[in-house]
Amino acid sequence: LSLIIDDEADQASLNTKASSPGQSSSTYSAILQLRASHSRFHTFFQITATAQALFCIPEDDPLSPEYVSLSERNDNYIGISTYFGSKESKDLHVKVIEESDLPTPDSEGFPESLNYAIEYFILAVSILRYFGEEKQLSMLCHPDSLQSTHEDYRVMISRRIGYLQEMLDNEEYENILFEKLLEHYDEALKAIPPESRPTREDLKKYIGQTLEDSINIACINTKNKVKDLDSFWQQQNHILIGGASIERGFTVKGILVTYLCRTTGKNSDTIQQRARFCGYKSHNHLLLSRLWLDQENIDFFSNYIVTETSVRSGLKANIDRRKPFLK
Repeated sequence: LSLIIDDEADQASLNTKASSPGQSSSTYSAILQLRASHSRFHTFFQITATAQALFCIPEDDPLSPEYVSLSERNDNYIGISTYFGSKESKDLHVKVIEESDLPTPDSEGFPESLNYAIEYFILAVSILRYFGEEKQLSMLCHPDSLQSTHEDYRVMISRRIGYLQEMLDNEEYENILFEKLLEHYDEALKAIPPESRPTREDLKKYIGQTLEDSINIACINTKNKVKDLDSFWQQQNHILIGGASIERGFTVKGILVTYLCRTTGKNSDTIQQRARFCGYKSHNHLLLSRLWLDQENIDFFSNYIVTETSVRSGLKANIDRRKPFLK
């Protein structure tokens, strides 16, 4: 007896050459060979959070599921519905990147929404330091698929962080820096009970500590791969820029702020996998978590909840009756 587990089963396992009669992609062929080499009593277990493709392949395909099981998320897991499931949650967590602020090849200057997101990140990290949460915290910037764009953003963000650090080192501008970052005080703490909030004066020390610590500003893509994840995450705080390399399967530790303005495209499973902001967070971490998205991405994630709920409810009634999937 054998149990074969295919994690992220919709990513590379399916036949990507299905539109060409008689053709099979390499991973698909390897899986079929693996199954053929095992006892006919083996079980092939396909797991994914985005199963749309598995439901859409031809019913005579060897990887078409025979039975389906739904997994329920842990109560402590922060999912897409946590952010987009109600008007209240969207009002708290989601910020709109206006179309006029979306960078284009002809754009000059720094996008105001990105500046806001960076300043908010510095302040939110400082607030969590005040609450005693010293773990690594991250901001994720997902602007495009192009590596040249990733590098442009890395340069822009590095300059902005450098500018804030220079203000901190200059006594003449130090108070201006604090006033600038503390403009986001009410936004950051609006979900924190008043009796638990630090004062603006309390936070100045922690803002200083956050900016004095090195902030790792890095592109992650095929040109800039992370060779040793353990040592990479040992650094204190991160601002990460990337595209496909920071989607499916990449855990962004301590993600606090997301800046996502990449065009959605047409594949809902691919877009859903960009939701790196999902995961496990402490209570205060969640209350301080913010997403900057353009309206196209906001609409997608809001609508996706409806789609997933519909698919799950349609499947569940039949699963409870132990029906084979194709019936």
